[in-house]
Amino acid sequence: MYVRTARDSPPLALALLLALSAALLGALAFAASTPRAGHRTAPAALLPDLNTAPERHLILLPGIGPARARAIVEERTRGPFETIGDLSRVRGIGPATTAALASLVSAPSRPPARVREGDP
Repeated sequence: MYVRTARDSPPLALALLLALSAALLGALAFAASTPRAGHRTAPAALLPDLNTAPERHLILLPGIGPARARAIVEERTRGPFETIGDLSRVRGIGPATTAALASLVSAPSRPPARVREGDP
């Protein structure tokens, strides 16, 4: 019984090389796209704002269920969240949850200025 090896067949060797290269490039692309702590995954304008996001959007965040989402909405009536760290004002949200949410939400310290026609 004869078993064909990559050494015996250059096209087989090329196919194996291409398959391994594709797998390596895919793994590298995945690793580069995986969010890391402290790194933003999207521009701040595209992230949910803690001061305006509805409860149904907050529930979708990791570590935030219905009760915590309701608590966030209730807490922002006492004053806006100026930083992500202000989430610690909400009962049940500690440093670990705050760190996990840092790249997933925004907390602008003031609302964006509206541009009116005729303004310079």
